[in-house]
Amino acid sequence: MLKQLEMLQQRLSIEPSPKFSEPRLWVHRLVIWKSFDEPPIRDIKLRPGMNIVWTSDEGGIGHGGGKTLFCRLLRYCLGEDTFAPSDQRSAIGEKLPEGWVGAEVIINKQSWGVLRPIGSRRSHFAVPDVCLDDLVSGQHESTGIKPLTDAIEESILIDRVKEVIPNRRQGSQAWPITLAWLTRDQECRFDHVLDWRSPISQSDSPASGLNKQERLQALRALLGAINAAEQDHRRELGRYRDQLTQANTLKSHLAWEIKRLRKRLRKELSIPQESNGILSDDLKTFQTALEKRSLAGSSDLPQKHLKEFLAAKEEYDNANNEVISQEKRKEILESKKPLIKDIISALEGEYPSLSIRAEKAKEPFCPICEVQISRVIAEGCSLSEKLPDLAACRRRMEQNRENIEAQNRKLKETNDELSQLNRMLASSIATRDKKGEQLKELEKRYYQEVTNYKLLERDINTFSKLTREVLELEDKINKASKNESQQKWHVNEHIKLHDKTIVQLNEKLQPIAQYILGDEVTAEARLNRTEIAINFGLGGNRSTSAIDSLKVLTFDLSALCLSIEGKTTSPPFLLHDSPREADLGLPLYHKLFHLMHELESLGETPLFQYIITTTTPPPSKFLGAPWTILEISGSPALNRLLKIDL
Repeated sequence: MLKQLEMLQQRLSIEPSPKFSEPRLWVHRLVIWKSFDEPPIRDIKLRPGMNIVWTSDEGGIGHGGGKTLFCRLLRYCLGEDTFAPSDQRSAIGEKLPEGWVGAEVIINKQSWGVLRPIGSRRSHFAVPDVCLDDLVSGQHESTGIKPLTDAIEESILIDRVKEVIPNRRQGSQAWPITLAWLTRDQECRFDHVLDWRSPISQSDSPASGLNKQERLQALRALLGAINAAEQDHRRELGRYRDQLTQANTLKSHLAWEIKRLRKRLRKELSIPQESNGILSDDLKTFQTALEKRSLAGSSDLPQKHLKEFLAAKEEYDNANNEVISQEKRKEILESKKPLIKDIISALEGEYPSLSIRAEKAKEPFCPICEVQISRVIAEGCSLSEKLPDLAACRRRMEQNRENIEAQNRKLKETNDELSQLNRMLASSIATRDKKGEQLKELEKRYYQEVTNYKLLERDINTFSKLTREVLELEDKINKASKNESQQKWHVNEHIKLHDKTIVQLNEKLQPIAQYILGDEVTAEARLNRTEIAINFGLGGNRSTSAIDSLKVLTFDLSALCLSIEGKTTSPPFLLHDSPREADLGLPLYHKLFHLMHELESLGETPLFQYIITTTTPPPSKFLGAPWTILEISGSPALNRLLKIDL
């Protein structure tokens, strides 16, 4: 049945969901023990509707009573990993080594007993259909906290929401991230709708690791402004955009390389720089120009320089062969000279003995007995009758002289030939060296041309390859661009479908803002895939610390109203730890309590649970039961949450 709140001048219309007779998720009881052998330090009863935790400042200390610790312990019992910063946990562990905190959590009317250590113990319990008193009895095995978080995700956060909420680690993620939004850190100071967990709190919540876009995605999922189908399209859209970015980047690099190659090839192949921009035409032009520089047939080398090189090589080879021939002849002549000289020396060595023999032949002696022949003839010789032949001796001497003269002439001829050959050889060597220098120059030019040709050939092949790659990339870009457009269309269609959620949210936001700030204010939430913005118009868009806090409060309360109507996937549960009441001003601050009281009147049992901690006293009407569930103060220590001085 549609309900309209009188105090909001009948502008805030809320139709509670007929499916529920109590909040889908709420905390019935929070208990703190020093040990199970002693009565509880605190046994706090909570209720559907508004629950106030007030830190009195009668002693002059309005802070330090334990409001934030109360909130952290409540979050701890709802599945968060830690209940305080490390130094505070250590202090509590020293004072309460056997300490425990427990809660009775109601999930879709089913009661869960939760028991978690705040001292040195390590066991955690989350058991359905068990009250705390039975759980404390010690008859249950340790389960960890996961059964509770799994139950919340399975019964409260439907599968399509769990699929959309970012998941960076293994295990449950959807509920801890949801809890971070519903129970903001006090350290975030209500500065922005997407500020949920502060590093100062050391909560170890997975929400701390999410960037702004991921937190926005989670918020949209919980408000019902995004679903798994849209997220699938967004992932596809992101994938195609990545493809387009990569392809365009690569195409840009290829275009630069192609431009460089085109300029070089046109210069080297003496082609005018004009181009129609068609790569295939440029490639054909380059290939044709290169063919003209190559030999017909099997060789791919430049024809002109090859002929010059081969002719020069032939001339050099002929000159070199002439030098080699002359050097061989010189070697032969040089080798003959010692032989001739040896012969001359030998002949000259024979001449003295021949001369002596000729002289002796004139008055010969017996060659055997060495007695003058005349005496031998007169007296007789019994050893030899042969006498020396003087004429023969003279002939031998003449022959010796003739042989010596012949060898000297031969030696002279050899020397003359060597002299002439040396002159010829010097000339031949000079000719050969000149031909060699010419050959080296032509060879250098030839092989330089060969190298250039090969480089041109390589660059043309590279140009051809890059051309193919660019064409393939253009095809890929066209396909990716078409797919991107299709996915963008699908996303926009989903956004149109979810615009209804934003309209419903603004239907709550505007009257809530007007109730607190007055009729002249205009309020609007703008939520899209990239950002969320809340604008308050008070003679222009206002943005001060107080107004910013109020924007966050009104947004959370508007979402809570939608949850009451069953139009969000988040439970109608909200915990506000010390809003900036000093900045808001007491009259505005008090209106917050009156608003929540009006929301309680929507049915026999409120379909939400709202918990607020405050240092400033709430309106007197709400001091005491049933709204003020806990009153604590910073001094004395006995009045603090744990009743001890840490």
